[in-house]
Amino acid sequence: MKINQNSVSLHSDAWVSGRLEFEEGLAEKLVHLSYQMIQFLTTGSEPKIWQTQTQDGEYLWHIYNPKTGKTEDFISEQEVRTWIDQQYYSS
Repeated sequence: MKINQNSVSLHSDAWVSGRLEFEEGLAEKLVHLSYQMIQFLTTGSEPKIWQTQTQDGEYLWHIYNPKTGKTEDFISEQEVRTWIDQQYYSS
């Protein structure tokens, strides 16, 4: 196999392009994560609510309660709403 300037350039251009896309994607995710962390740490006494996705594709809801310092996990949005109602709107 003969290697010439064009074939080397083509492979390195594709590698550089792929690496740049990876780095841009990583940088974007880090900025987003940093923003979420700052928001999470600087919010007052309100509960923090977020959602994650499991490896199986299922979604989980999480609530951090700053009053107790505990995080609770829920399977559905309705469970989250019920928890909020019980914590803040029940007598």
